[in-house]
Amino acid sequence: MNFSVHVPFYRSTTWPFTTLQARQIMALSISLMFVRNSWLPRNTAPVGQTFKVHAFRPVVTTVQKTRIHATSSTSLILPITLWNKIPLAQSQQGVRNADRLHKLYSSSATSEQGQQQPERSDNLSQSSKTNSTNTDGNSIEIPLYLAEGLLAVHKPLNWTSQDMVSYIRGMLERDARNRGAQVTPMRSRRNKARKVKVGHGGTLDPLATGVLVIGVGHGTKQLNDYLSGSKAYRATGKLGMETSTLDLDPSGTVVKEAPWEHVTREALEDVLPMFRGTIEQVPPLYSAKRVNGKKLYEVARSGNVDENLVIESKQVEIYSLDLVSVEELPHFTIDMECGGGTFVRSLIRDVAYELDSVATTIFLQRTKQGPFVLEDCLAKDDLTAETIYAQIDEWNTKLAQLKADAR
Repeated sequence: MNFSVHVPFYRSTTWPFTTLQARQIMALSISLMFVRNSWLPRNTAPVGQTFKVHAFRPVVTTVQKTRIHATSSTSLILPITLWNKIPLAQSQQGVRNADRLHKLYSSSATSEQGQQQPERSDNLSQSSKTNSTNTDGNSIEIPLYLAEGLLAVHKPLNWTSQDMVSYIRGMLERDARNRGAQVTPMRSRRNKARKVKVGHGGTLDPLATGVLVIGVGHGTKQLNDYLSGSKAYRATGKLGMETSTLDLDPSGTVVKEAPWEHVTREALEDVLPMFRGTIEQVPPLYSAKRVNGKKLYEVARSGNVDENLVIESKQVEIYSLDLVSVEELPHFTIDMECGGGTFVRSLIRDVAYELDSVATTIFLQRTKQGPFVLEDCLAKDDLTAETIYAQIDEWNTKLAQLKADAR
């Protein structure tokens, strides 16, 4: 089986399949995929037993290691039965994909000799594949995802956690469609197996930033571990006033004011130990806590808050709580690590109550969630299908190693 690289008006070169050339071909194919900022140009179509990809800008003629650099208009032809099984990833993964291509070629060669083709061993689940048919009526597989698992993103200010989920889902849906996969919109009740599934591992307030664990595909099934798992935060409170939202959300109003001038660093350090360990905490009115089947923030924003509404306290775990700074009182900053379900805004409020004052959270950042820390997070501006799948691949390896080390 040969792979042909055609350069119109220049030359046509046929490469026999070898490991080295497979790597070069994969790098070439990946370069072509990004010619129009998409994985697969819209006018790509199967032609017999080949899959033809046209490039409309100068692309490649010279090879340097596994990267091929552009100098002329080029098109690429690969056997369709192999092309649609290749889990294309970003250009820096060309070598890895070439190795996968080599395995697929070996499997196909074995199958052609009358033996059963072995099952794929990559991280694509059966539910993440969609089928289409080429011109000869043969069924081919087009993956809905290029990788499934977990990654962490840095949630920006004024974005809800669900905003981030929707943003990433839309990005991956467009990528899947560009590669030819059939995608069912999330609101549709049909073909659930063809929906791009994305979720998060614990809500961050709109005014909070930091680590947000995202699950893609079967990674969404792992998110419960992060909802209930440990998290770390850095928060800054402002003494002297308390708002209805316990932060600076524009929808909130100042509901309490109290003196703060008597508060010192020593006083803060004296009360913090009271909040370490297992404590009772009343969730904020503006929170995702459910009461009578409704989320509290929905009740609060509706303006129909029952005067007799009782928000019951709950037990939470505070593993560590340290004072970072009080250099600019009435502001003070703390670092804390806690279990799932802890409200940092409530903690800031309760610390102030113990100091005979009131306080509101003016800065909140999640610095860690499980093994994910801020340095591991993808910024919103860096999010692409390419970087998302690269992070998932990387974390699949890291998490597997952490699991093995824990045994």
